[in-house]
Amino acid sequence: MLRHSTRGISLTGDKELDKNLKLLGNAMERNIVRKGMRAFTAKIRKLARKNAPKRTGRLRKSIVNKVSMRANGLVTGRVFVETSKHSVFYGHFIEWGRSGARPINAQYFMTRSFEAHNSKQMFADDVRVAYDSYLSKMVSKHR
Repeated sequence: MLRHSTRGISLTGDKELDKNLKLLGNAMERNIVRKGMRAFTAKIRKLARKNAPKRTGRLRKSIVNKVSMRANGLVTGRVFVETSKHSVFYGHFIEWGRSGARPINAQYFMTRSFEAHNSKQMFADDVRVAYDSYLSKMVSKHR
């Protein structure tokens, strides 16, 4: 079964798609799932950028998505606020808030972006689109 997780949510694909992916072999299955994960995280990134508060726009530009493959074959996707040299360091303060001398109210822009839609269904749909794209490419190649 497809078991790929994002933000701690385990997703099990539908039986038909799972069976079809198993017929392709492990390498091709991972490639298709990776493409689906890339499309899924891009949608979440777009929503997070839209939901992020805009003062200078640097926070919105710092929201990125990354897809990686672990040694055990698990495909993971992350959407996060990059904290590199040219990005912002304060994304977590805006997301979860801060108390103290200069308190910041939590805005949960990343959480709302992830929970805005049925994420499991959206991911499964993106994997299905990647699978259909692969099949159509293979059919056109052999014509």
